[in-house]
Amino acid sequence: MTSEQALDPIHPGQFRLSRIQLINWGTFHGTVDIPVTREGILVTGGSGSGKSTLIDAITAVLLPQGKLRFNSAAQANTPRNKGRSLVTYIRGAWRAQEDPLQDQIVSTYLRPRATYSLVGLTYSNGEGVEHTLVAIFYLKSGHNLTSDISSYYGVFPVDQDINALLDFLKEGIDKRQIRAAFKEAIFSEQHSVFSGRFRSRLGISSEEALLLFH
Repeated sequence: MTSEQALDPIHPGQFRLSRIQLINWGTFHGTVDIPVTREGILVTGGSGSGKSTLIDAITAVLLPQGKLRFNSAAQANTPRNKGRSLVTYIRGAWRAQEDPLQDQIVSTYLRPRATYSLVGLTYSNGEGVEHTLVAIFYLKSGHNLTSDISSYYGVFPVDQDINALLDFLKEGIDKRQIRAAFKEAIFSEQHSVFSGRFRSRLGISSEEALLLFH
């Protein structure tokens, strides 16, 4: 292999995941930033180390909430409707145990008050073109239903650092200020609109392709 060949990207022109960013997602409290090479990465670790939590974060960006089915293997012995959900990931549920007084399963949260979760996925075509897909989720204090979640989605035409969005999440999602600050990005409250935009940029023909991937 020549030095020029060694520098050539794998399948130039094909968009591949190049970066995963998480802020307050599940038990990943704070910011996690993971580079992904074009060769791919291996996600490995012991039980409870966060493998499925990471994969579920990717799912939460690519699919609408109504289609999400978080890691079933991790929930095999979990009581019905008491497993992983978008709410438990936003809240950072780290323990679930039975409360004999209430006769129900009670979760312990890392983030029990008003909180947010952000997930950013950057895709690169190996030729200098990059797009970052961002999902923002917000829950007010005392709100623990899926219907309580405020969601906002954005497509950035660059490798975007999602920490730049934190200034706009002090008391909910300040959508007007976010749009004003990131004029080059496209935002929507509707995942269907967001999905249509990122699929056209990444060359994904239909939502069914994403469902099959899921």
